[in-house]
Amino acid sequence: MEDQREKPKNSGKGQKDHQKIIATAYLFLVTAVLPLYMQNGLTLIGEVKYVFFRNVSIAFLLLSLLVLLVNGRGKIERRYSHADKCVICFGLVSILSSVFSSYQETALWGFSGWHMGVVTQLLMIWGYFLVSRWYVSERWVECGVLLSAFLVSLLGVLNRYGLDPLGVFANMDWFDWNRRNLLSTIGNINWYCSYLCVAVPLLIAFYWGGQKGIVGRVFAAIGALAGVAALILQGSDSGYVALLALYAVLLAGSLGDRERELRFLELLCLLPAVCLTVCALIKYAKIGILFPEESSIDHVINSAVWFPFLIILLLCLCTLRYCRCRGLPRYYDSKQVKKGLMLIYILILLGGVFLFVGCQISEEYWQKMGAISWLRFDDRWGSERGFLWRKTFQVFWESSPGRKLFGAGPDCFAEYMDQSRDLAILVSGKWQNAIYANAHNEWLTMLINEGIFGAIAYIGFFLCAFFRFCRENGKQQEKSPVLMAGTLALAAYGVNNCFSFQQVVSTPLVFLVAGVCEAFCRRETQNRIVI
Repeated sequence: MEDQREKPKNSGKGQKDHQKIIATAYLFLVTAVLPLYMQNGLTLIGEVKYVFFRNVSIAFLLLSLLVLLVNGRGKIERRYSHADKCVICFGLVSILSSVFSSYQETALWGFSGWHMGVVTQLLMIWGYFLVSRWYVSERWVECGVLLSAFLVSLLGVLNRYGLDPLGVFANMDWFDWNRRNLLSTIGNINWYCSYLCVAVPLLIAFYWGGQKGIVGRVFAAIGALAGVAALILQGSDSGYVALLALYAVLLAGSLGDRERELRFLELLCLLPAVCLTVCALIKYAKIGILFPEESSIDHVINSAVWFPFLIILLLCLCTLRYCRCRGLPRYYDSKQVKKGLMLIYILILLGGVFLFVGCQISEEYWQKMGAISWLRFDDRWGSERGFLWRKTFQVFWESSPGRKLFGAGPDCFAEYMDQSRDLAILVSGKWQNAIYANAHNEWLTMLINEGIFGAIAYIGFFLCAFFRFCRENGKQQEKSPVLMAGTLALAAYGVNNCFSFQQVVSTPLVFLVAGVCEAFCRRETQNRIVI
Protein backbone atom coordinates (compact mmCIF):
# COMPACT_ATOMS: atom_id res chain seq x y z
CA MET A 1 0.00 0.00 0.00
CA GLU A 2 2.83 2.40 0.77
CA ASP A 3 4.35 1.83 -2.66
CA GLN A 4 1.00 2.47 -4.35
CA ARG A 5 0.59 5.75 -2.52
CA GLU A 6 4.11 6.89 -3.32
CA LYS A 7 3.89 6.24 -7.06
CA PRO A 8 1.21 8.81 -7.91
CA LYS A 9 3.05 11.38 -5.83
CA ASN A 10 6.29 10.92 -7.75
CA SER A 11 4.41 10.75 -11.03
CA GLY A 12 2.72 14.08 -10.33
CA LYS A 13 6.04 15.70 -9.46
CA GLY A 14 7.61 14.37 -12.64
CA GLN A 15 4.74 15.70 -14.71
CA LYS A 16 5.12 19.16 -13.20
CA ASP A 17 8.86 19.07 -13.91
CA HIS A 18 8.20 18.24 -17.55
CA GLN A 19 5.62 20.99 -17.80
CA LYS A 20 7.99 23.51 -16.27
CA ILE A 21 10.81 22.55 -18.65
CA ILE A 22 8.57 22.87 -21.72
CA ALA A 23 7.16 26.24 -20.69
CA THR A 24 10.58 27.59 -19.71
CA ALA A 25 12.30 26.49 -22.90
CA TYR A 26 9.50 27.81 -25.11
CA LEU A 27 9.44 31.17 -23.32
CA PHE A 28 13.21 31.52 -23.71
CA LEU A 29 13.23 30.66 -27.43
CA VAL A 30 10.42 33.05 -28.40
CA THR A 31 11.25 36.00 -26.14
CA ALA A 32 15.06 35.84 -26.06
CA VAL A 33 16.22 33.99 -29.20
CA LEU A 34 13.60 35.00 -31.79
CA PRO A 35 14.33 38.80 -31.65
CA LEU A 36 18.03 38.11 -32.32
CA TYR A 37 17.52 35.33 -34.88
CA MET A 38 18.59 36.01 -38.48
CA GLN A 39 19.73 33.85 -41.40
CA ASN A 40 20.93 36.19 -44.13
CA GLY A 41 21.08 39.58 -42.52
CA LEU A 42 17.88 41.55 -42.92
CA THR A 43 16.90 39.83 -46.17
CA LEU A 44 13.30 38.57 -45.84
CA ILE A 45 13.68 39.02 -42.08
CA GLY A 46 9.93 38.88 -41.42
CA GLU A 47 9.63 35.55 -43.24
CA VAL A 48 12.64 34.13 -41.42
CA LYS A 49 11.33 35.06 -37.99
CA TYR A 50 7.86 33.74 -38.78
CA VAL A 51 9.21 30.33 -39.83
CA PHE A 52 11.24 30.19 -36.61
CA PHE A 53 8.23 31.09 -34.48
CA ARG A 54 5.90 28.66 -36.28
CA ASN A 55 8.29 25.70 -36.18
CA VAL A 56 9.28 26.23 -32.54
CA SER A 57 5.66 26.73 -31.47
CA ILE A 58 4.38 23.63 -33.27
CA ALA A 59 7.26 21.52 -31.89
CA PHE A 60 6.52 22.59 -28.31
CA LEU A 61 2.80 22.21 -28.84
CA LEU A 62 3.38 18.57 -29.78
CA LEU A 63 5.69 18.11 -26.79
CA SER A 64 3.07 19.53 -24.42
CA LEU A 65 0.40 17.26 -25.88
CA LEU A 66 2.75 14.29 -25.47
CA VAL A 67 3.25 15.15 -21.78
CA LEU A 68 -0.51 15.35 -21.28
CA LEU A 69 -1.09 12.03 -23.04
CA VAL A 70 1.63 10.19 -21.12
CA ASN A 71 0.98 11.63 -17.69
CA GLY A 72 -2.74 12.35 -17.95
CA ARG A 73 -4.49 15.69 -17.65
CA GLY A 74 -4.61 15.69 -13.85
CA LYS A 75 -6.98 17.76 -11.81
CA ILE A 76 -8.46 20.84 -13.46
CA GLU A 77 -9.78 23.77 -11.48
CA ARG A 78 -12.36 25.44 -13.65
CA ARG A 79 -11.34 28.95 -12.74
CA TYR A 80 -10.48 31.40 -15.44
CA SER A 81 -9.64 35.08 -15.22
CA HIS A 82 -11.54 37.55 -17.38
CA ALA A 83 -8.43 37.80 -19.55
CA ASP A 84 -8.49 34.02 -20.03
CA LYS A 85 -12.14 34.10 -21.06
CA CYS A 86 -11.55 36.92 -23.54
CA VAL A 87 -8.61 35.19 -25.21
CA ILE A 88 -10.59 31.92 -25.45
CA CYS A 89 -13.47 33.80 -27.09
CA PHE A 90 -11.03 35.45 -29.48
CA GLY A 91 -9.65 32.05 -30.46
CA LEU A 92 -13.13 30.66 -31.11
CA VAL A 93 -14.12 33.70 -33.19
CA SER A 94 -10.87 33.42 -35.18
CA ILE A 95 -11.64 29.77 -35.98
CA LEU A 96 -15.19 30.58 -37.08
CA SER A 97 -13.97 33.56 -39.10
CA SER A 98 -11.41 31.43 -40.92
CA VAL A 99 -13.87 28.58 -41.56
CA PHE A 100 -16.40 30.89 -43.23
CA SER A 101 -13.80 33.08 -44.94
CA SER A 102 -13.81 33.44 -48.71
CA TYR A 103 -10.00 33.39 -48.60
CA GLN A 104 -9.33 30.02 -46.98
CA GLU A 105 -5.58 29.75 -47.53
CA THR A 106 -4.88 33.32 -46.39
CA ALA A 107 -7.15 32.92 -43.37
CA LEU A 108 -5.26 29.76 -42.43
CA TRP A 109 -1.62 30.86 -42.86
CA GLY A 110 -1.94 34.62 -43.18
CA PHE A 111 -1.11 37.15 -45.87
CA SER A 112 2.27 36.80 -47.55
CA GLY A 113 5.00 38.53 -45.54
CA TRP A 114 2.81 38.88 -42.44
CA HIS A 115 1.54 35.39 -41.66
CA MET A 116 -0.93 36.38 -38.96
CA GLY A 117 -3.59 33.85 -40.00
CA VAL A 118 -5.57 31.64 -37.66
CA VAL A 119 -2.60 29.28 -37.19
CA THR A 120 -0.49 32.08 -35.75
CA GLN A 121 -3.39 33.44 -33.69
CA LEU A 122 -4.01 30.04 -32.12
CA LEU A 123 -0.30 29.46 -31.49
CA MET A 124 -0.13 32.80 -29.64
CA ILE A 125 -3.17 31.87 -27.55
CA TRP A 126 -1.70 28.43 -26.82
CA GLY A 127 1.60 30.11 -25.81
CA TYR A 128 -0.27 32.35 -23.38
CA PHE A 129 -1.98 29.41 -21.67
CA LEU A 130 1.18 27.28 -21.71
CA VAL A 131 3.17 29.95 -19.87
CA SER A 132 0.38 31.09 -17.56
CA ARG A 133 -0.26 27.50 -16.37
CA TRP A 134 3.15 25.81 -16.49
CA TYR A 135 5.82 28.48 -16.13
CA VAL A 136 7.59 28.94 -12.79
CA SER A 137 9.96 31.87 -12.46
CA GLU A 138 13.48 31.06 -13.68
CA ARG A 139 16.16 33.70 -13.19
CA TRP A 140 18.29 32.53 -16.13
CA VAL A 141 15.34 32.89 -18.51
CA GLU A 142 14.54 36.38 -17.27
CA CYS A 143 18.22 37.40 -17.55
CA GLY A 144 18.33 35.99 -21.08
CA VAL A 145 15.22 37.94 -22.12
CA LEU A 146 16.61 41.17 -20.64
CA LEU A 147 19.98 40.62 -22.33
CA SER A 148 18.26 40.02 -25.67
CA ALA A 149 16.15 43.18 -25.29
CA PHE A 150 19.28 45.15 -24.38
CA LEU A 151 21.25 43.89 -27.40
CA VAL A 152 18.41 44.58 -29.86
CA SER A 153 18.01 48.08 -28.39
CA LEU A 154 21.74 48.82 -28.41
CA LEU A 155 22.12 47.66 -32.02
CA GLY A 156 19.32 50.02 -33.07
CA VAL A 157 21.07 52.98 -31.44
CA LEU A 158 24.41 52.07 -33.04
CA ASN A 159 22.73 51.72 -36.45
CA ARG A 160 21.35 55.24 -36.14
CA TYR A 161 24.95 56.46 -35.76
CA GLY A 162 26.02 54.57 -38.86
CA LEU A 163 27.70 51.75 -36.94
CA ASP A 164 27.07 48.23 -38.21
CA PRO A 165 28.54 45.57 -35.87
CA LEU A 166 26.72 42.71 -37.66
CA GLY A 167 27.57 43.89 -41.17
CA VAL A 168 23.97 43.76 -42.39
CA PHE A 169 24.21 47.16 -44.14
CA ALA A 170 27.51 46.50 -45.92
CA ASN A 171 26.05 46.68 -49.45
CA MET A 172 23.65 49.57 -48.80
CA ASP A 173 24.23 53.19 -49.76
CA TRP A 174 24.18 55.68 -46.87
CA PHE A 175 21.11 57.41 -48.31
CA ASP A 176 19.31 54.25 -49.38
CA TRP A 177 15.73 53.94 -48.01
CA ASN A 178 16.52 50.57 -46.46
CA ARG A 179 19.62 51.99 -44.76
CA ARG A 180 17.49 54.60 -43.00
CA ASN A 181 14.40 52.55 -42.28
CA LEU A 182 15.81 49.17 -41.22
CA LEU A 183 17.28 48.75 -37.76
CA SER A 184 18.91 46.18 -35.50
CA THR A 185 17.88 42.53 -35.93
CA ILE A 186 14.19 43.35 -36.45
CA GLY A 187 14.18 45.32 -39.73
CA ASN A 188 11.48 47.85 -40.62
CA ILE A 189 11.24 50.67 -38.06
CA ASN A 190 7.50 50.05 -37.57
CA TRP A 191 8.24 46.42 -36.65
CA TYR A 192 11.18 47.55 -34.54
CA CYS A 193 9.07 50.15 -32.72
CA SER A 194 6.38 47.56 -31.90
CA TYR A 195 9.03 45.21 -30.53
CA LEU A 196 10.55 47.98 -28.41
CA CYS A 197 7.13 48.81 -26.97
CA VAL A 198 7.14 45.35 -25.37
CA ALA A 199 10.87 44.94 -24.69
CA VAL A 200 11.71 48.38 -23.25
CA PRO A 201 9.08 48.06 -20.47
CA LEU A 202 10.92 44.91 -19.35
CA LEU A 203 14.22 46.80 -19.11
CA ILE A 204 12.56 49.71 -17.31
CA ALA A 205 10.74 47.44 -14.84
CA PHE A 206 14.01 45.62 -14.13
CA TYR A 207 15.60 48.88 -12.94
CA TRP A 208 12.41 50.11 -11.25
CA GLY A 209 12.18 46.86 -9.27
CA GLY A 210 15.22 47.85 -7.24
CA GLN A 211 18.37 45.82 -7.87
CA LYS A 212 20.51 45.23 -4.78
CA GLY A 213 24.17 46.14 -5.01
CA ILE A 214 25.97 48.70 -7.13
CA VAL A 215 26.80 46.20 -9.91
CA GLY A 216 23.18 45.15 -10.36
CA ARG A 217 21.97 48.74 -10.38
CA VAL A 218 24.58 49.76 -12.96
CA PHE A 219 23.66 46.92 -15.32
CA ALA A 220 19.95 47.67 -14.88
CA ALA A 221 20.55 51.38 -15.55
CA ILE A 222 22.55 50.64 -18.71
CA GLY A 223 19.76 48.38 -19.98
CA ALA A 224 17.08 50.99 -19.30
CA LEU A 225 19.21 53.71 -20.94
CA ALA A 226 19.70 51.62 -24.10
CA GLY A 227 15.97 50.86 -24.28
CA VAL A 228 14.85 54.47 -23.86
CA ALA A 229 17.49 55.70 -26.34
CA ALA A 230 16.37 53.12 -28.91
CA LEU A 231 12.72 54.15 -28.53
CA ILE A 232 13.61 57.83 -28.96
CA LEU A 233 15.88 57.31 -31.97
CA GLN A 234 14.05 54.53 -33.83
CA GLY A 235 12.09 56.91 -36.08
CA SER A 236 8.44 55.88 -35.82
CA ASP A 237 6.33 58.68 -34.32
CA SER A 238 3.96 56.23 -32.63
CA GLY A 239 6.85 55.24 -30.38
CA TYR A 240 6.79 58.66 -28.72
CA VAL A 241 3.11 58.31 -27.86
CA ALA A 242 3.81 54.84 -26.47
CA LEU A 243 6.70 56.23 -24.41
CA LEU A 244 4.40 58.82 -22.85
CA ALA A 245 1.83 56.13 -22.01
CA LEU A 246 4.57 53.98 -20.50
CA TYR A 247 5.77 56.74 -18.17
CA ALA A 248 2.21 57.70 -17.22
CA VAL A 249 1.48 54.14 -16.08
CA LEU A 250 4.86 53.92 -14.34
CA LEU A 251 4.13 57.10 -12.38
CA ALA A 252 0.74 55.84 -11.23
CA GLY A 253 2.28 52.52 -10.16
CA SER A 254 5.14 54.16 -8.26
CA LEU A 255 3.13 56.37 -5.90
CA GLY A 256 2.94 55.25 -2.29
CA ASP A 257 6.43 53.71 -2.28
CA ARG A 258 9.26 56.20 -1.77
CA GLU A 259 11.90 53.89 -3.24
CA ARG A 260 9.79 53.34 -6.37
CA GLU A 261 9.14 57.08 -6.64
CA LEU A 262 12.90 57.66 -6.63
CA ARG A 263 13.36 55.04 -9.32
CA PHE A 264 10.62 56.62 -11.41
CA LEU A 265 12.33 60.03 -11.29
CA GLU A 266 15.67 58.44 -12.19
CA LEU A 267 14.08 56.69 -15.15
CA LEU A 268 12.33 59.89 -16.21
CA CYS A 269 15.71 61.65 -16.23
CA LEU A 270 16.73 59.32 -19.07
CA LEU A 271 14.48 61.20 -21.52
CA PRO A 272 16.22 64.60 -21.31
CA ALA A 273 19.58 62.92 -20.76
CA VAL A 274 19.37 61.02 -24.05
CA CYS A 275 18.12 64.01 -26.05
CA LEU A 276 20.70 66.44 -24.60
CA THR A 277 23.52 63.94 -25.17
CA VAL A 278 22.53 63.41 -28.79
CA CYS A 279 22.36 67.18 -29.33
CA ALA A 280 25.79 67.63 -27.72
CA LEU A 281 27.30 64.94 -29.95
CA ILE A 282 25.87 66.63 -33.04
CA LYS A 283 26.87 70.16 -32.04
CA TYR A 284 30.28 69.67 -30.43
CA ALA A 285 31.59 66.30 -31.59
CA LYS A 286 30.06 66.64 -35.08
CA ILE A 287 28.63 63.12 -34.83
CA GLY A 288 25.34 63.10 -36.72
CA ILE A 289 22.45 60.66 -36.76
CA LEU A 290 21.01 58.93 -39.81
CA PHE A 291 17.38 60.09 -39.77
CA PRO A 292 14.65 58.42 -41.85
CA GLU A 293 12.63 60.71 -44.11
CA GLU A 294 9.74 62.64 -42.53
CA SER A 295 10.84 61.58 -39.07
CA SER A 296 10.20 63.67 -35.95
CA ILE A 297 13.50 62.66 -34.33
CA ASP A 298 15.11 65.99 -35.12
CA HIS A 299 12.22 67.97 -33.58
CA VAL A 300 12.12 65.75 -30.49
CA ILE A 301 15.80 65.80 -29.58
CA ASN A 302 16.23 69.52 -30.36
CA SER A 303 13.27 70.65 -28.24
CA ALA A 304 14.07 73.53 -25.88
CA VAL A 305 12.21 71.90 -22.97
CA TRP A 306 14.78 69.21 -22.18
CA PHE A 307 17.35 71.24 -20.24
CA PRO A 308 14.90 72.97 -17.84
CA PHE A 309 12.98 69.69 -17.54
CA LEU A 310 16.17 67.90 -16.46
CA ILE A 311 16.95 70.60 -13.87
CA ILE A 312 13.44 70.29 -12.38
CA LEU A 313 13.71 66.50 -12.25
CA LEU A 314 17.10 66.64 -10.53
CA LEU A 315 15.76 69.07 -7.93
CA CYS A 316 12.79 66.78 -7.25
CA LEU A 317 15.08 63.77 -7.08
CA CYS A 318 17.47 65.44 -4.61
CA THR A 319 14.59 66.66 -2.44
CA LEU A 320 12.94 63.25 -2.28
CA ARG A 321 16.24 61.50 -1.54
CA TYR A 322 17.02 64.02 1.22
CA CYS A 323 13.63 63.40 2.84
CA ARG A 324 14.21 59.67 2.66
CA CYS A 325 17.71 59.84 4.17
CA ARG A 326 16.51 62.11 6.98
CA GLY A 327 13.53 59.91 7.65
CA LEU A 328 11.17 62.83 7.23
CA PRO A 329 7.47 61.94 7.13
CA ARG A 330 5.59 61.89 3.86
CA TYR A 331 3.76 65.17 3.38
CA TYR A 332 1.15 63.82 1.04
CA ASP A 333 -1.42 61.07 0.92
CA SER A 334 -0.49 58.73 -1.94
CA LYS A 335 -4.11 57.68 -2.44
CA GLN A 336 -5.19 61.28 -2.85
CA VAL A 337 -2.28 61.94 -5.18
CA LYS A 338 -3.30 58.93 -7.29
CA LYS A 339 -6.85 60.25 -7.53
CA GLY A 340 -5.52 63.67 -8.49
CA LEU A 341 -3.19 62.11 -11.02
CA MET A 342 -6.05 60.15 -12.55
CA LEU A 343 -8.06 63.37 -12.76
CA ILE A 344 -5.14 65.09 -14.48
CA TYR A 345 -4.84 62.20 -16.97
CA ILE A 346 -8.57 62.47 -17.75
CA LEU A 347 -8.38 66.25 -18.15
CA ILE A 348 -5.37 65.94 -20.47
CA LEU A 349 -7.19 63.31 -22.53
CA LEU A 350 -10.34 65.44 -22.75
CA GLY A 351 -8.24 68.50 -23.56
CA GLY A 352 -6.56 66.61 -26.38
CA VAL A 353 -9.93 65.45 -27.70
CA PHE A 354 -11.37 68.98 -27.64
CA LEU A 355 -8.21 70.35 -29.28
CA PHE A 356 -8.32 67.74 -32.03
CA VAL A 357 -12.06 68.15 -32.64
CA GLY A 358 -11.73 71.92 -32.66
CA CYS A 359 -9.07 71.74 -35.36
CA GLN A 360 -11.42 69.62 -37.51
CA ILE A 361 -14.32 72.03 -37.11
CA SER A 362 -12.48 75.32 -37.57
CA GLU A 363 -9.55 75.85 -39.91
CA GLU A 364 -8.94 79.24 -38.29
CA TYR A 365 -8.57 77.55 -34.90
CA TRP A 366 -6.17 75.03 -36.48
CA GLN A 367 -4.06 77.87 -37.85
CA LYS A 368 -3.91 79.45 -34.39
CA MET A 369 -2.62 76.14 -33.03
CA GLY A 370 0.33 76.37 -35.40
CA ALA A 371 -1.20 74.44 -38.31
CA ILE A 372 0.43 71.24 -37.02
CA SER A 373 -0.38 68.47 -39.50
CA TRP A 374 -1.18 65.91 -36.77
CA LEU A 375 -3.99 68.13 -35.48
CA ARG A 376 -5.84 68.24 -38.80
CA PHE A 377 -7.27 64.88 -39.85
CA ASP A 378 -7.50 64.38 -43.60
CA ASP A 379 -6.55 61.72 -46.12
CA ARG A 380 -2.84 62.55 -45.82
CA TRP A 381 -2.80 62.46 -42.02
CA GLY A 382 -0.18 60.14 -40.52
CA SER A 383 1.55 59.10 -43.77
CA GLU A 384 -1.77 58.41 -45.53
CA ARG A 385 -3.31 56.71 -42.49
CA GLY A 386 -6.16 59.19 -42.65
CA PHE A 387 -7.32 57.84 -46.00
CA LEU A 388 -6.66 54.24 -45.04
CA TRP A 389 -8.63 54.48 -41.78
CA ARG A 390 -11.53 56.27 -43.44
CA LYS A 391 -11.65 53.72 -46.25
CA THR A 392 -11.34 50.80 -43.81
CA PHE A 393 -14.29 51.96 -41.74
CA GLN A 394 -16.31 52.66 -44.89
CA VAL A 395 -15.70 49.12 -46.20
CA PHE A 396 -16.57 47.67 -42.78
CA TRP A 397 -19.79 49.71 -42.64
CA GLU A 398 -20.84 48.53 -46.09
CA SER A 399 -20.10 44.86 -45.30
CA SER A 400 -22.79 42.23 -44.84
CA PRO A 401 -24.06 41.52 -41.28
CA GLY A 402 -22.05 38.28 -41.17
CA ARG A 403 -18.86 40.05 -42.19
CA LYS A 404 -19.50 42.76 -39.61
CA LEU A 405 -19.84 40.20 -36.83
CA PHE A 406 -17.13 37.66 -37.76
CA GLY A 407 -14.95 39.47 -40.28
CA ALA A 408 -13.39 38.40 -43.55
CA GLY A 409 -10.92 36.01 -41.90
CA PRO A 410 -7.67 36.37 -39.94
CA ASP A 411 -5.12 38.44 -41.88
CA CYS A 412 -7.47 38.74 -44.88
CA PHE A 413 -7.50 42.54 -44.81
CA ALA A 414 -5.58 42.99 -48.07
CA GLU A 415 -7.71 40.59 -50.12
CA TYR A 416 -11.00 41.84 -48.71
CA MET A 417 -10.06 45.51 -49.18
CA ASP A 418 -8.94 44.76 -52.73
CA GLN A 419 -12.65 44.55 -53.59
CA SER A 420 -12.65 48.33 -53.15
CA ARG A 421 -11.09 49.22 -56.47
CA ASP A 422 -10.70 52.92 -55.72
CA LEU A 423 -8.23 52.19 -52.90
CA ALA A 424 -5.14 52.17 -55.12
CA ILE A 425 -6.46 55.05 -57.23
CA LEU A 426 -6.99 57.50 -54.40
CA VAL A 427 -3.73 56.86 -52.58
CA SER A 428 -1.09 59.08 -54.14
CA GLY A 429 2.58 59.81 -53.70
CA LYS A 430 5.15 57.27 -52.56
CA TRP A 431 2.48 54.90 -51.17
CA GLN A 432 0.52 54.68 -54.44
CA ASN A 433 1.75 51.20 -55.33
CA ALA A 434 1.82 49.91 -51.76
CA ILE A 435 -0.10 46.78 -50.75
CA TYR A 436 -2.10 47.41 -47.59
CA ALA A 437 -1.96 44.23 -45.53
CA ASN A 438 -3.61 46.03 -42.60
CA ALA A 439 -5.08 49.39 -41.61
CA HIS A 440 -1.96 50.45 -39.68
CA ASN A 441 -4.26 50.39 -36.68
CA GLU A 442 -4.47 46.95 -35.08
CA TRP A 443 -7.83 47.55 -33.43
CA LEU A 444 -9.42 48.82 -36.66
CA THR A 445 -7.86 45.97 -38.61
CA MET A 446 -9.60 43.55 -36.23
CA LEU A 447 -12.98 44.85 -37.38
CA ILE A 448 -12.19 43.75 -40.93
CA ASN A 449 -10.41 40.50 -40.10
CA GLU A 450 -12.33 39.08 -37.13
CA GLY A 451 -15.34 41.39 -37.04
CA ILE A 452 -17.09 42.98 -34.07
CA PHE A 453 -17.01 39.81 -31.95
CA GLY A 454 -13.31 39.26 -32.56
CA ALA A 455 -12.41 42.91 -31.94
CA ILE A 456 -14.36 42.99 -28.65
CA ALA A 457 -12.72 39.77 -27.42
CA TYR A 458 -9.23 40.85 -28.51
CA ILE A 459 -9.43 44.34 -27.01
CA GLY A 460 -11.12 42.84 -23.93
CA PHE A 461 -8.10 40.57 -23.41
CA PHE A 462 -5.71 43.52 -23.31
CA LEU A 463 -7.94 45.62 -21.04
CA CYS A 464 -8.77 42.79 -18.63
CA ALA A 465 -5.14 41.70 -18.39
CA PHE A 466 -3.97 45.30 -17.83
CA PHE A 467 -6.42 46.02 -15.00
CA ARG A 468 -5.92 42.56 -13.45
CA PHE A 469 -2.17 43.09 -13.22
CA CYS A 470 -2.65 46.62 -11.86
CA ARG A 471 -5.05 45.41 -9.16
CA GLU A 472 -2.85 42.49 -8.17
CA ASN A 473 0.21 44.73 -7.97
CA GLY A 474 -1.72 47.11 -5.71
CA LYS A 475 -2.40 44.22 -3.32
CA GLN A 476 1.27 43.29 -2.99
CA GLN A 477 3.05 44.35 0.17
CA GLU A 478 6.06 45.03 -2.04
CA LYS A 479 5.23 46.00 -5.60
CA SER A 480 6.24 43.41 -8.17
CA PRO A 481 8.51 44.36 -11.11
CA VAL A 482 7.03 41.38 -12.99
CA LEU A 483 3.49 42.79 -12.86
CA MET A 484 4.78 46.29 -13.54
CA ALA A 485 6.58 45.00 -16.64
CA GLY A 486 3.30 43.46 -17.83
CA THR A 487 1.22 46.58 -17.29
CA LEU A 488 3.83 48.77 -18.99
CA ALA A 489 4.14 46.40 -21.96
CA LEU A 490 0.36 46.16 -22.44
CA ALA A 491 -0.03 49.95 -22.20
CA ALA A 492 2.84 50.77 -24.57
CA TYR A 493 1.91 48.06 -27.09
CA GLY A 494 -1.77 49.04 -27.00
CA VAL A 495 -1.08 52.73 -27.61
CA ASN A 496 1.57 52.12 -30.27
CA ASN A 497 -0.67 49.73 -32.17
CA CYS A 498 -3.32 52.39 -32.58
CA PHE A 499 -0.94 53.34 -35.40
CA SER A 500 0.66 49.97 -36.08
CA PHE A 501 -0.17 46.29 -36.61
CA GLN A 502 0.20 42.70 -35.51
CA GLN A 503 3.45 41.02 -36.48
CA VAL A 504 5.38 37.96 -35.41
CA VAL A 505 8.12 39.74 -33.44
CA SER A 506 6.00 41.76 -31.02
CA THR A 507 2.49 40.25 -30.77
CA PRO A 508 3.54 36.76 -29.58
CA LEU A 509 5.94 38.50 -27.20
CA VAL A 510 3.21 40.58 -25.55
CA PHE A 511 1.02 37.48 -25.24
CA LEU A 512 3.85 35.64 -23.46
CA VAL A 513 4.58 38.61 -21.16
CA ALA A 514 0.89 38.61 -20.25
CA GLY A 515 1.15 34.85 -19.68
CA VAL A 516 4.06 35.28 -17.25
CA CYS A 517 2.11 37.92 -15.31
CA GLU A 518 -0.99 35.71 -15.27
CA ALA A 519 1.14 32.87 -13.86
CA PHE A 520 2.36 35.25 -11.15
CA CYS A 521 -1.22 36.27 -10.29
CA ARG A 522 -2.37 32.66 -10.14
CA ARG A 523 0.42 31.76 -7.75
CA GLU A 524 -0.29 34.72 -5.53
CA THR A 525 -4.02 34.08 -5.36
CA GLN A 526 -3.64 30.27 -5.18
CA ASN A 527 -5.99 29.83 -8.16
CA ARG A 528 -3.59 27.81 -10.30
CA ILE A 529 -5.20 25.46 -12.82
CA VAL A 530 -3.34 22.15 -12.64
CA ILE A 531 -3.28 20.44 -16.01
